[in-house]
Amino acid sequence: MTVSTSDPIDISAASMFPSELFDGIETNTGLVVFSTNQQFLLASDDTVFNPDTAKLRSISTFNYNETIQPISLGTTIAYVDNSGKFSRFNEMANIRREGEPAIVEVSKVVPTLLPKDIDLLTNSRENSIILLGKTGSDDVFGYRYFQVSEQRQQAAWFKWKLNNPLVYHFIINDEYFFLDSDYYLQSIKLVQTENDPSTEINNVDFLLHVDNHTTVSGGNFDSASNTTTFSGVGWLNTVTSPNHDLILLMKAVLQLLLMDRVDMLNAQYQVQVLLYRETGKVKRLQ
Repeated sequence: MTVSTSDPIDISAASMFPSELFDGIETNTGLVVFSTNQQFLLASDDTVFNPDTAKLRSISTFNYNETIQPISLGTTIAYVDNSGKFSRFNEMANIRREGEPAIVEVSKVVPTLLPKDIDLLTNSRENSIILLGKTGSDDVFGYRYFQVSEQRQQAAWFKWKLNNPLVYHFIINDEYFFLDSDYYLQSIKLVQTENDPSTEINNVDFLLHVDNHTTVSGGNFDSASNTTTFSGVGWLNTVTSPNHDLILLMKAVLQLLLMDRVDMLNAQYQVQVLLYRETGKVKRLQ
C-alpha cells in the first residue's frame, strides 16, 4: 500500500503498560502525549512531518491525573499525579527527541497539602503563579515561583480559603476569576491596577483589602430614621452561607481611619455602617 505525504497520520504507541492516551501539549520539540502511567513524544527526525517520518516514543513513566489537563509554564510542562493518598504536582523540563526529560516533583516539600481528588488547575505564566482547587471545596492551593533564566531562584506554596465552595476557576489578564456555589463570579487581582479600590493619604496609596466587595450607589437618605435605602440590591437575598455581616465603607470613613489624630473625626461619618441583607438599608451607627 502506498502512503502519501498528504495522508492523515495514524500512529500508535508501543508500551509495556496499558496506555490509553488522554491529553497532549505542544512543545518546540514535538507533542507531549499523556496516558495515566506514561508520557510519549510525537515528533519527527526529519524537517517534514508526515506519516513516513512521524514517531511516537516513550519519554517517561510517571502517573498522571487524566481529569486535569497539563499546563505550560513557558519553557516547562506541569501536570498533576494523584496515584497516592495525596496529589503530587510534577514539572517536566528539557524535553528532547533523544534522551529522557528532567522531571521534578514540585510538591515534594508539602507532601500532604494537595487533596487526592483535586480537579481544577489554572496558571498565569506572566505572574508566575499556579492555582489548584477541588470542586465543592472552599480551599485553593497556590504555588508562586521566581524564575531567572533556567534557574528557579525562589518558590513557595500557600493556601487561600474562600467564603463559599468552588465550582470553577480561571486566570485572565492578571486577574483570578472563580465561580462559587452561589454561582457568583468573583475576581481577585493578581497585580495592582489603577482601578483597585484605594485611598490616598499624604501622597501614600493605601489598598483596601475587603473580601467580596462591590459598589452600590443611588441611595436615598431619610433624616427622620437616619437611614439610607439602596435599590437594586435584591441579589443580597440569594447569597447563602456563610452569613457574614455586611458592611458599607465610605471613602471619607477610610481616610479618617488612617489619620492619627482622633479629634479630626467628623460626627457625620462613622467607622462602620451595617448593610441589612433583607431590606438593603444602611443606617449610620451612633
